[in-house]
Amino acid sequence: MDKIQKVKELRAAGKVERCHTTPHFGSYTVGQHSFDVAMLILTLHPSPNFRLVRAALYHDCHERWIGDVPTPTKETDPAIRRSLKKLERQCERALGIAAHLHAGLTKEEKRWLKAADRVELWLWAIEQINMGNQEAYTIKRDLERFFEDLPEELHNFVHNYMWEIRSDEFPK
Repeated sequence: MDKIQKVKELRAAGKVERCHTTPHFGSYTVGQHSFDVAMLILTLHPSPNFRLVRAALYHDCHERWIGDVPTPTKETDPAIRRSLKKLERQCERALGIAAHLHAGLTKEEKRWLKAADRVELWLWAIEQINMGNQEAYTIKRDLERFFEDLPEELHNFVHNYMWEIRSDEFPK
């Protein structure tokens, strides 16, 4: 795939809607999610590197072709999970991003990526709940079962996080 086509495909990947099986307010795209995962890593990781941030930006690009298959579906049928993983790797190889997501990351970087991915979705669910969307409680609850194994910086963030209405004041 040439670079022009790769850019087109990756831009399209960012426009895919997430959480389509949960009624929610507003748009929630792979692009927004990936940006937010990268921001969590850049803000909370003690020494983030380019390799990890790049993986955060690429980690869900395969959803452009496979979709955002709900976690309960993947947890219910191991054969579906394996088939999806195979298709994900196929997409990632075609886009030239597979090495940045798998072979290029250390075990600790993979842990951070998975943890930041979950914390970002948890934050989205909290925002939805605070806008009155009771449907997001299930997502929030289901994610919290993974929080005992978060890297320390993410654990502290989650433990101390409190939602509040955003201020329009210029940051100080």
